Amino acid sequence: MDISDLPYPDTSQFEHYGIDKRPSRIYIGREFLKFRYHENPSDDITVTKQNYVDEFFELVEGIELPFQKVYINQSTLTEVAVWLHRNQSELAAEKCLTEAFGESPLIIEPTTTTVFQSAIDAFVKDSDKDPNFGEYLDYATMQEAQIEHILTWDSDFCRFGEQITMLPHKMWNI
Repeated sequence: MDISDLPYPDTSQFEHYGIDKRPSRIYIGREFLKFRYHENPSDDITVTKQNYVDEFFELVEGIELPFQKVYINQSTLTEVAVWLHRNQSELAAEKCLTEAFGESPLIIEPTTTTVFQSAIDAFVKDSDKDPNFGEYLDYATMQEAQIEHILTWDSDFCRFGEQITMLPHKMWNI
């Protein structure tokens, strides 16, 4: 399926992956979160991703998907806010941070010493695979919080194998 054919999120899409009961927990990757605040999309792929993200959050907030909360770590949120400030606008970064700390389905997971060390160990072990430390930190956060699903457009999370389910990435790359 091409990304332009990706349907808007609904419960049936997630049931296929065994996510059919509330409350399920899901982690949000940086690339997915960036599209929540992307300004003036200029191409079809960006528009499709932004529409999907917007619809996903509307459905979560309306309690129509099997997720009550969406998890993120402090580092990823910071990285997204910095990217938004540099590549979109100060207003986009401010909106991201304000919503994260306000009435939002986002739960910010702390980056503990244990999580950070776990990410470092895995990163160093896989240094020959062109790793991105942020992804290892996301994965370590997910393991610590026992979260099996991640919202991502990024195929790099494939390196973690079957331990996590990448959504919607897995849906349109079938």
